[in-house]
Amino acid sequence: MTLPLSPRSAPEPDLTVLRPRETPYREAWATPSDVLLLVEVSDASLRRDRDLKLPLYARAGIPEVWIVDVQGECVLVHREPRGGSYVSRREVGRDGEVSPMAFREVRVTIADIFQ
Repeated sequence: MTLPLSPRSAPEPDLTVLRPRETPYREAWATPSDVLLLVEVSDASLRRDRDLKLPLYARAGIPEVWIVDVQGECVLVHREPRGGSYVSRREVGRDGEVSPMAFREVRVTIADIFQ
């Protein structure tokens, strides 16, 4: 889906988890405030996702972005956008797991992503 962030920026993330709303998303674009979690799957696009798209998401206030690094078999978890970057950043390796901030009870095992 296309996610309009500004008049000049409308990236197409690989996956977005959106908050429920009355107006169906098929009738109106999602906005950054609708996004609970955004995921980019990066194989050949890691540099672009990390260096170009991630700052756009932070400036738009997307609360949580995961970059799935296919080559490195890890997930780069970015939280707490502030001033065009994310305050909280961590790398979760193949033997780890992570929970989205919006769904703390959900546990994603990183090894399962790469099976």
